[in-house]
This record gives sequence, structure tokens and C-alpha cells, in this order.
Amino acid sequence: MPGPFPDIPIVPVPAEVIVDLVLRDEVVFIVIWNAGARSAQDVNIAFRTPLLGLGGNKNLAELPVFRELTYLAPGKHFEVFVDTAISFFENNKEKFLELQITWKDAEGKKNERTIRHNLEVYKQLPSITNK
Repeated sequence: MPGPFPDIPIVPVPAEVIVDLVLRDEVVFIVIWNAGARSAQDVNIAFRTPLLGLGGNKNLAELPVFRELTYLAPGKHFEVFVDTAISFFENNKEKFLELQITWKDAEGKKNERTIRHNLEVYKQLPSITNK
């Protein structure tokens, strides 16, 4: 199964869970992707600050896909709608979106990674709605 980024091949490692922020057509998504060649289990994504979406009305960090993902197949990805870009940046005032990802590989070895996205970079990208 191709990943969410078709030009990037699956990495030849046991499991490699990546969480990325994607801005496409004035809409923000969070992508959870196992870029590895083996399954990831007990995936947990903990956000350091709330992830406000759906017009700022819901903390999406509380969704089960971030906290209760028991199995993520090799190459599998979830694309979670967050909000329109305008609403996302109005409601998420922090400069950084920081999260910690933990998972176990098929052999049961625990893996951990912290990812820090600079929201200012995304906010300053040219768009058709920027003035």
C-alpha cells in the first residue's frame, strides 16, 4: 500500500511511525503513517497542547485514533481532517505543535519519538486566501 507521500518509499526498518501536519487546498490534516516495513502496535500519540479543530470546538487530540491505535500495518496511514486553514490558525495560537509518539514493533520493542512542527512555517505559506 503506498503511503500518503507517494514519492517517499517505505523505510526498510521494522516500524517507523510518523505524524505529519499536511496543509492541502486550504484544509489542515494530521497524517499518521507507518513508514516502516513491519507493523506497529499500541501506537499512542500524546499532544503537548490541545489540537483544536472543527472550528475550535473540539480537542482532536482526544480522538481514539491518537490514543488507542492497537495496530498499524506497514505502509498504512490515517488522514485526520482537522479544520480549514483559517480556522486552524485562529484557534491554535501556540507557535509549535509538539507531540510524543510511542509504539511497539512486531517483536515488542518499545519505540519513542518527539516531533515538533513549527506552525509559523505553515501559517506563512502562500495561499489563495492570504491577503
